[in-house]
Amino acid sequence: MGSESEYEFEYSDVSSEDENQDYEVENEYYNSKALVDSGKFSEALTGFLKVVDLDKSNGEWGFKALKQCVKMHWRLKQYEEMMKRYKQLLKYVTENKVTRNLSENVINAILDFVSSSSSCNANTNTNTSSDDINQNQDLLIEFYQTTLNLLRKQKAADRLCFKINLKLGYLFFETGKYAELVKVLKGL
Repeated sequence: MGSESEYEFEYSDVSSEDENQDYEVENEYYNSKALVDSGKFSEALTGFLKVVDLDKSNGEWGFKALKQCVKMHWRLKQYEEMMKRYKQLLKYVTENKVTRNLSENVINAILDFVSSSSSCNANTNTNTSSDDINQNQDLLIEFYQTTLNLLRKQKAADRLCFKINLKLGYLFFETGKYAELVKVLKGL
């Protein structure tokens, strides 16, 4: 039999600096969520952007924070910045930095949020002009098409692409864009 020295193990200490950073990222995320609940969207957005910067692994916390950033930009009517963050979020999906299940849930949640916000604004706000309604519909179409363009590169996202195509087709039907609807239907 071998000597005791053969069975000695070296233990490496987990850097307390890394642990502190993990806690800082998580705390910042939940503090920002609390700001959302209190209606402080600009402050929450700043916090979520900090989470993205702090999450050096480009993992789950950054992904979740980007989801919240998209929502905050929508609420603040910062549509260009919203699309920029959404594309950044989709890169997490295409680069397989998050699980397929999480990515599908988050993308569906964002698309549902934007779509329900668009229809709520159009249906309940009597001050909403037809230009605002058209802009919301155009943004929603851009969301769907951006998502589909990036996900088509991944064969594993077929189910999600199918769901998004259905939503896009329904939107084209609602808006009377029948030529675009036919294209979507042929693609299904």
